[in-house]
Order: sequence, then structure tokens, then C-alpha cells
Amino acid sequence: MLCNKTRDKAPVPYHSKNFSGVWCGADAGVIIDGEVSRNDWTYCQALEDYLKKQGLDVSNARTYSNGKSDGWDWIIVQVCYNSKGRLCSRIYSGFKNEDGGINRTPESNIERMINRGWIPIN
Repeated sequence: MLCNKTRDKAPVPYHSKNFSGVWCGADAGVIIDGEVSRNDWTYCQALEDYLKKQGLDVSNARTYSNGKSDGWDWIIVQVCYNSKGRLCSRIYSGFKNEDGGINRTPESNIERMINRGWIPIN
């Protein structure tokens, strides 16, 4: 999850987390460079290290929007499996104090901007 500047701009569930800009989380059991993630709410250092190796500086990364109704305060990139085992991915955005859950966020501004709609996962 990438938010604009500080965690107060993040989705509500992230407000109690200690981070600035990027939260690296992975579901329990996900293996990244040989390290097994405990859960999404535990910061995943292996994911941060992987992203850094790919050229993303999570310490300085920020998302900026135009501050208007067609902008955003945060962006989430989520990859998961649905109940039928189908791999799903979503890049979506929202504003501070919104939930940010994958099925709790309606089609977002960034999805409209990149012309990628959303069908809820079941």
C-alpha cells in the first residue's frame, strides 16, 4: 500500500501502523526470497527488500494526486486468489479514512484512469 506522505492519508486499517509512505504486507504463508510472511498486518521486510532490488525505494516513495474528486490519497496493489483458486490482481485507489479492503472499495479513480475496471472477488 502506497499512501500520500503519511499514514493519516492511508486507509483506516493502516492508521495504527508505523510507516511513512509504503506499507509492505503479505498474507500468511507467502514466501518472498525464502522468507515466509506471518500476515498482512506484520511488516514484511523481505517484500521491502525485494521491491528495493527491483528499484523501488520504499523509504522515499510517495503517491500524489491532484487533490480533487478524480484523484487519490493512497494506492493499493493487491495480488490474491479468489475462492475458486483463480489468481486475481487489482491496482486501486482511495481517500484517507476509507476502508481500503479489496471488496470494500468500489471502482476507483486510478482504475478509471488506466481503463481497468473491477469485478469483486468471490
